[in-house]
Amino acid sequence: MAMLVGFESARIGILDDNEQVDPAKIFTINGQQGGTLGANISNLNYTPTINYASNIAYRVSGKGTGAATCTLTTEDIPMDIIYQITGATKNENGIYTIGRDTQAPYCALEMISGDSGVPSKKVYLALLKGVFGFPALNPQTNNAAEVDFTDSLTFTCLNRKSDDLVFAEGFEADSSFQEASWTQFVFPAPTGSTTTTTTVAG
Repeated sequence: MAMLVGFESARIGILDDNEQVDPAKIFTINGQQGGTLGANISNLNYTPTINYASNIAYRVSGKGTGAATCTLTTEDIPMDIIYQITGATKNENGIYTIGRDTQAPYCALEMISGDSGVPSKKVYLALLKGVFGFPALNPQTNNAAEVDFTDSLTFTCLNRKSDDLVFAEGFEADSSFQEASWTQFVFPAPTGSTTTTTTVAG
């Protein structure tokens, strides 16, 4: 695993029933608008099981992944995007609601960091399928300074049905890496669609 330097941007794409992504449903969060702060990906590794025989630890078994999750922290994702990726509904009066029948859509999550080279080259990370939980809301009183509240979203992953994959990583420094192929792999566009993204407005 290469050293990761910084956190440039993230993209979230809403998957349809065929695990494809409508280009209009890809949202970009970056340093100009929205603002990525951090991402903590955990449990990619399977849980190993030690098997014993002849009174000794004989072998370690296990394959696949664990219950992978990611905590994505951002400065200011518009609530309209948060509600879309967490499955809330909006009525004709502009009121968003979540309740008993709320169901978050499956999404794909891409994160772009950098390597330790000079100059730094991009490192692409992706969790290929999962759901976002609605973030906690914790308003605080202002004091001598204004107090703001950042967004923390938990992404719970599962295997993509089309290929059983959970995670992917690509390196700009690798001469065989093609960004267009990466985008199509992470956010498969329906036939005839051109992949575009919606930049998150702050």
